[in-house]
Amino acid sequence: MVLDRDVPGRHGEEICRDMAAEGRGTRVLMLTAASAVDDRVQGLTLGADDYLGKPFAFRWWVAGRLLRPLHVMTARVRDLSGRSPLGRIALAGPADELKDLADTFDGLLARLDAARAVAGAHGGTVDAQARPDGGLTVRVAIPGVPVPALAPAAR
Repeated sequence: MVLDRDVPGRHGEEICRDMAAEGRGTRVLMLTAASAVDDRVQGLTLGADDYLGKPFAFRWWVAGRLLRPLHVMTARVRDLSGRSPLGRIALAGPADELKDLADTFDGLLARLDAARAVAGAHGGTVDAQARPDGGLTVRVAIPGVPVPALAPAAR
């Protein structure tokens, strides 16, 4: 919800405080002309998830909303690729496309961990390699178990 502090009839701060107290889980962006640091702190203290003073640079706000989570995801994937496969991206934030993408990666990592556990229990290995087309090739090798030929996965 985008909420102005100075809405007619009932003050936006009161609406924000009541929504937070009711525990509705609705995310609130306080968008208002009151943009001093004290105003921002008060709005966030009342329960707003973000506070944007007017006038504002829309491109700056979008860049922060998109680039910050992408930077976190990229850094975590880069870190995970160089160490134990047991880590996860675990991106915090609203249920949106970026969170869905991070959760998809986490699901893939969980399936790879499960394959490693099964293969390891039987003395085998799992190897995952990135392909030039952006796909992922996973090879599971267990001693004494023939590997069937697989058709390329549909994209």
